Amino acid sequence: MAEQPRQPSLDWLNADVERVKVLPGPDGLTLERIMVGRYGEVPEHWPHLTDFPRGASSGGPTMFAASYSLNDKADVWADNAAALYEQAIRERWASATQIPWETLTPLSDEVEAAVCQVCTALSEDGFAAQQVIGRWLERIAYGFLEVKSFLATQVFDAGRHCEAFRKRALANGGGLGVQSPGVMHRALTDALKWTELVAALDLCRTSMTLALLETEGLARSEAEAALYRLTARDLERWLAYGTTHVRYHLECRPDRREQFLVSLNRAEGAFVQDARQDAPLRDALLVLLGGGERESVASERLADLRRRQAERYYDALERAGLPERRERAAVLLRPVLATAGV
Repeated sequence: MAEQPRQPSLDWLNADVERVKVLPGPDGLTLERIMVGRYGEVPEHWPHLTDFPRGASSGGPTMFAASYSLNDKADVWADNAAALYEQAIRERWASATQIPWETLTPLSDEVEAAVCQVCTALSEDGFAAQQVIGRWLERIAYGFLEVKSFLATQVFDAGRHCEAFRKRALANGGGLGVQSPGVMHRALTDALKWTELVAALDLCRTSMTLALLETEGLARSEAEAALYRLTARDLERWLAYGTTHVRYHLECRPDRREQFLVSLNRAEGAFVQDARQDAPLRDALLVLLGGGERESVASERLADLRRRQAERYYDALERAGLPERRERAAVLLRPVLATAGV
């Protein structure tokens, strides 16, 4: 006798879930717009060790634990993460087609080598960021999806920066330059807390890089101008997450403030060591900033760049709720400012 087909059970229809209806707005159906009801309530601690989606109903067999270790909202959250994710998706760009490579023109050997050296350093920075963010991403609990989603765009941004600057170095008769000392790369890799990494990458290094990319006269073609502009637009999002997260973290964990301030020594010290040891990059900047004028002019412009980098960083600290750090940071950055002629 043939076995009777099994009738499906519909008990799951009575699961303890909240039924909602979410409508798109002028900006579409964004992550922010679906944060309603119970789904929109992000707990201070995420108790689940599996891939349990926030807003779903727990049930079924016990699953193997995932690799999540960052389960407290205070340690990862930023209120702007969902908006930054949507912004990153809207502003995505492809270096193959959105950089006007056809505008590259032959440069003198010295200037071409200088551009390539800067691009080599920026490509390295992208690769290092991609590696380190990716390593931490899997540790953040699934309940903080908005943060994880934004960080995924950071990984993609970093990979695009790596390949785009490498393309420029190889596109105009030059080539990749000399490897950087990589002291900041190691500082990022060695960060023991997520918020420490965010401060080093999204506050310190990103603010310094933004000041460099915004330097008037650095670009030698429309292609480089577009590359610097689009990269800077990406980095503004990184900085926005960094300042918002650090401020939120310290508001929730005021007892960690002093320890966090100590951790900034490593990032600031790493920047100083890189700047002092990286003679190829420093010389390349002097060539590009000098624009063929006398050496003193190039030195003055490099000094101005260092000042702007420091001010960019101090502003990031202010927005992150750390105005008292400015004085200490100025002391640690003094060797770089002094070397630049300040």
